[in-house]
Amino acid sequence: PATEIICPQQELADNSKKSIKLQKWHNPMEIFNTLADIKEPFADSFVTIGNFDGVHLGHHMLFSEVVSRAYQKQGTSVVVTFEPHPLQVIRPEIGIKLISTYEQKVEMISLAGLDVLVVIPFTRDFAATSAEAFVDEVLVRTIGVKELVVGYDYAFGKGRQGNIEFLKEQGRLKGFPVTVVEPYYVDDMLVSSSKIREMVREGRMMDVKKLLGRSYQIRVRSRKARKEAVLLSALKPPICIYPRKTSVLNMECMLPRLSMTANVTAGF
Repeated sequence: PATEIICPQQELADNSKKSIKLQKWHNPMEIFNTLADIKEPFADSFVTIGNFDGVHLGHHMLFSEVVSRAYQKQGTSVVVTFEPHPLQVIRPEIGIKLISTYEQKVEMISLAGLDVLVVIPFTRDFAATSAEAFVDEVLVRTIGVKELVVGYDYAFGKGRQGNIEFLKEQGRLKGFPVTVVEPYYVDDMLVSSSKIREMVREGRMMDVKKLLGRSYQIRVRSRKARKEAVLLSALKPPICIYPRKTSVLNMECMLPRLSMTANVTAGF
């Protein structure tokens, strides 16, 4: 792994300032950590928006659609996300348990072949932005959206005013078509971040793997070798997001030059 990172619920919200080091073999993806960093609209931008917690198979359906459309039109594929997760700002009392850290999310998005990642710092002031202002100031003026691709249940803006119907009407008025990607199912299970969080809480790690398209991962710092990040792929109930008093996990531990499997007993 390129960076040292910690469990999602231990991570501070101010992740937008962190420097993400992507592996050398990744396709280059330009990252903008604030809207102010974007000096001019992107050329023919095909855009998708979301929180993308966990970067699961449903998210990859969105990314694939954006990349495909941008490639066909020789445009720019753009993904817009928020940091921290909006619920951490709007409803902190909920204590949302994230599937992935900010670093993991960026790494997974970078594997999807997109050209640009725009990370918008989510604050209470930004949360007060109306849906129409977001379309005008962010999507149209700053990013230069040519076409928008969203999930079937996406909504944004103050009070979630920016639902699918609103977006389609804005697109009609302002000249960008809106494509809605239908829900994606695996073995009759809806692929969604909330569903995956529920499965993690219940210890259904094999089902989690199906919906993520990969093993669920916990990343921790090695005490003996702090310069090397340790990545643990959990197959049984995790110790990190939903800790139990004692858990036995079957895990794969990966270091830069070593990979091994082990049964780990953890308690506190």
